[in-house]
Amino acid sequence: AVENIEDVIETINKAGIKATQTCNIPEGTTISSAEDFAYSFTLENLSEIRLEDVKFVDYLPEEVQFKSLEIVYSDGTTNTSVKTNDDKSVETTLHINSKDKVIININVLAKSLDKDTEISNKAKISHELVSEFETNSISHVIKMFNKDDMNIGSGSESGNNNNKQTNKKVLFSISIL
Repeated sequence: AVENIEDVIETINKAGIKATQTCNIPEGTTISSAEDFAYSFTLENLSEIRLEDVKFVDYLPEEVQFKSLEIVYSDGTTNTSVKTNDDKSVETTLHINSKDKVIININVLAKSLDKDTEISNKAKISHELVSEFETNSISHVIKMFNKDDMNIGSGSESGNNNNKQTNKKVLFSISIL
């Protein structure tokens, strides 16, 4: 007697998240004081399970000022809810549908510094089904603030001030005569 045994296929699905950080200014590039730039994180759910309450925390370098955070879901919807913690980190909670990607954009401003300073950024991601892990790191150099690099108070304005002083001297010398 031949017995047919049906194949039993059991899918064991574990939660997994892949995270990649990029920046709109290439890594290693020098950034000027007061320059706006953005860190972008792509989070990909590698499993068939929808992941709720994924925690994202970015400990931004102290040499940058946080401006805004935007979560962009694959269907085009966005969320800008963010919490700024006492330690200056920015935190948000999001969901990632199964086999889907979410992008987190963080806009920052380079602070004015008294010396060229190398900065580095990375974030931490955690979920109850996934051990906490860190993203890749991105590094830049923020150039020392130099007022001579700015076009404020230079050139013809300075010349005009000198001319005014010269005019005063000329008027004074005329009044003596």
